[in-house]
This record gives sequence, C-alpha cells and structure tokens, in this order.
Amino acid sequence: MNTRILVYLIILFSYIPFSSAYGSHMAGGNITYSYLGDTLISGNPFMKCEITLYLYQDCEVGVPDAIFQDNPAFLTLYDNSGNVVYTGDSVVYFDPAPGTGGSEVIENSTILSECGSISIPQVCLLRKKFLKTWYIPINDKSYTIVYQRCCRLSSLINITNSEETGVTFFCTIPAGNSNIRNTGAVFGEYPPQTLCRGYNVTINQSATDADGDSLTYELSPCYNGANGPDIKPSVASAPPYDALQYHPGYSFAEPMHATAHMSIDAQSGNLTVTPDKIGRYQVAIACREWRNGVNINTVFREFQFTVKDCNEIGITLYKPDAGQNHTVLAGDTLRLKGSGAVSYSWSPSRFLDNPMSAQPLGTFTEPGKYYYILQGISDSGCVATDTVLIQVLAHSTFAVPNAFTPDGDGINDLLIPIPLEGALIKSFSVYNKWGEVVYSNLSKSIVTVPQSAQIAWDGTFNGVRQPQGVYVWKIEYTDSNGIPRAQAGNVTLFH
Repeated sequence: MNTRILVYLIILFSYIPFSSAYGSHMAGGNITYSYLGDTLISGNPFMKCEITLYLYQDCEVGVPDAIFQDNPAFLTLYDNSGNVVYTGDSVVYFDPAPGTGGSEVIENSTILSECGSISIPQVCLLRKKFLKTWYIPINDKSYTIVYQRCCRLSSLINITNSEETGVTFFCTIPAGNSNIRNTGAVFGEYPPQTLCRGYNVTINQSATDADGDSLTYELSPCYNGANGPDIKPSVASAPPYDALQYHPGYSFAEPMHATAHMSIDAQSGNLTVTPDKIGRYQVAIACREWRNGVNINTVFREFQFTVKDCNEIGITLYKPDAGQNHTVLAGDTLRLKGSGAVSYSWSPSRFLDNPMSAQPLGTFTEPGKYYYILQGISDSGCVATDTVLIQVLAHSTFAVPNAFTPDGDGINDLLIPIPLEGALIKSFSVYNKWGEVVYSNLSKSIVTVPQSAQIAWDGTFNGVRQPQGVYVWKIEYTDSNGIPRAQAGNVTLFH
C-alpha cells in the first residue's frame, strides 16, 4: 500500500472517537458524592469529596460493544459560572473485582405487588459503580458534577427518538465558604425491572442522608445529553440541561400508560402505579435535600420499567372483578356488579349512588363512554384494580362490524347489524364503490344465521362472490321511542 495513503488512513481513523461505543444500551443511573473533609493544597483550602456514579446497562437488548466502552467514564465539574474546574484527572474506571459492587448483574427476579413477590423471567440489567476522589476549591462557588453518554434503548414507548438520545446525570455541591459541608443523599434498592399489567405496585424509592438533612421526593424529567457526534464526551456540556422529548400523551409527570397514574409520596418516597399497557418506559425521580429550609442539593435517579402481561406467562395475581361492559340509554339506571373483594372503591364516582359499595346503582343522564375503575382489597390485604366500560347512548342505534371474511369457514362469514337498546330495523342496504346496491333486505330473502339474527349479508350479489374491498352500508330504523332514524358506515370485505 502507498505509504502516503496508509498515513492518511491512520490519521482519519484516529479522529473517529469511540465509534464502536455508539449503540443503545443505557437503562438508567444516578450520581452522588460524599464529603471526606477539608484539606490544604499549596496553602489553598479544598474539600475532599468522593464521587459515586452508577450506570445501569441493558444486557438483554443493549449493544454489547457500547456497554464495554462505558468503561472508563468521564466526569466533569462545573462551577456556578459555567466554568470547567480542573481538579485532576476526570477519567474514572469501575472496579471489576468480585464483591466490590463495581460491575454486577442485578438479579432482581421478582415483581412486587401488594400481594407479595412473584418470580418471573426478567430483563437483564448490568450495574457498574464508578468511584472518584476529587479535591474541590473552597470559595463562593457552588459546583455541578456531570456525566453524559449516548444512547438509550430504541424500544422506549414514552420517549421520542430514544435510540438517538443520551443521558445526563448530575448533582450539586454547595459553595464551600457558606460553611455547608454536604454528603449527597443515597438511594436504596434499585426498583424491580418488570411490572405486571393491571396490577397495582408500590415501590420504596427512598434515600438515606448521612447529614440528617430532610428529604422530599418527586417525579422528575429525564435529562438529555451526548446526542451529537461526540456520544461519549470527555467534557460534558455545561448546565442547565434540557429534558427529554416525550411522545404525545406522556410527560415526566405521566411517564407511563396507567389506569392509576404514577405518583410518589413526597415524604416516604413510595412510588405507586397501576400500569395498563405492555412496553418499556423511562422514568426518573428526584430527591431534594433540605437544610434549615434551603434546598442544598438534588440527586436524581433514572430507571426503566418493562410492563408484561403476567397472566400470559402463567402467573395468576389477585384481581377483583368489575363485571361486564354495558350499553344503556341516557336516563337509564344500571347496577354495577363488583365482586372478589372485601373492600370496594369505584372511581370516578359520577352517576353512582355509593362508590364504596360492591354494586352501586348508576343513573346515567348524559351520553358518553364512561370507564369505571374498581379498586378491590382482598381478605389477605392484596390491592388490585379492574375496569368496566359503560357506554351511554343518546338513543337506540346499531352496532355494525367494520370488517368481515365471507370465506365459508364459519367464522365472521356474515355482516350482521346488531340492534342496541330497542332499535327496530326497517331496511339494511350495502353498496359497492360505484354506488350499486349489492345487498338489501327489502329485495333479498332473509338469510338464516346464528343467534336468530334476521338480516345479514354473506358477501355475494346474485350468487356471485364480491371482490375484496370497502363497502358502504346504510340502515333505516326506529329507536325505542318510535322515532325514525338512519345510520351509515363502511365495512371492509376480506377474502
């Protein structure tokens, strides 16, 4: 090979830092610190602090090479004027020795619920612990410790472009000349990785504080970072930091699709949620440290929840029964029929005479769709929820499927209009895309179908199978009050 070309290639590849480090793998993390005392260096006062960084990496679907490239980590220290403070080497390695906690798989093989713990297959989570000792100048400046890295998992359903989005973990050291010496709060056990769809869970996410500071908890944004070409910056960007972009319907305060919205108790740190949609979600919490009424530091923790259908994987958890869905007319009364609990609570309470009873009577005065959540408590203290839908119609109507498959297999072969709440059909017609009538109960003999249905289209016209496509149907009928009405819609015929 030409020597000049070889030199060129060597130079070219030397300017592609950490190209193999790119890849989705970051599941969460947090950063905190311990104050170890004051000291003098060359006659100048410094605080000796030990920085602790935890990284949580997905070893189930994460990119292995990206996980490997997380070691070493790069930390950056900024003062409150936005200046980088050079206090020594910012490179930090984790300790791989067994038993040190430097790198270990989190074998959290349980799902927590109000009924106890249930073992199921988990996602794979790898934790790396990094420690770094820094000497930080004592002056009128406060400091921010920062770590940034790309990228998050691509399968997060609450985050926009998550596979192209990195993390920013940070915390604050108060100014030294304020006579405040602080050790950051330390979170306890990492939350379970998997939750069961439809089951209430309460997870303790409290922290401890060596200084005895008062702690409060809240849901927090996840913070963005390392999204550009430098996916593992040796010097992190300066604060303040931007929150992640959430998909519509999600936010840091509503990070999961849930029947009982996620919340965290400000005093206890108990995180509560009833997830109702399968998928992976990114969640973050903040622990604020208060001393003499002043917030002197905030530590953040990011983590992921994977929501699974526990019944599908052979696990049965306690669940009350809210009864069957119903359709009624405006002004009707209907008694909800909860069962399977010793204590009941229905929400919302609108239209119900007693939301604390098992079978409250509802008087539904306004049309609409109303979802009622029943929270039940079993005799052993298990707490879970179930949901029932009450659809309130302004008048009688018909339910017509939006697709059918007239292929003779005995399943979904007929298009049948189903009367709701006393509707009486007068005519039912189906039209092709050219507006031609391909079926009318006024011109064709009645087809015998299951469940005593009087009118149905079998997908033929004059005995000839009609082509696959979209057809228009129209119904003329009288409602339960004898008022003439009409209804129309589309149906897709599949072969």
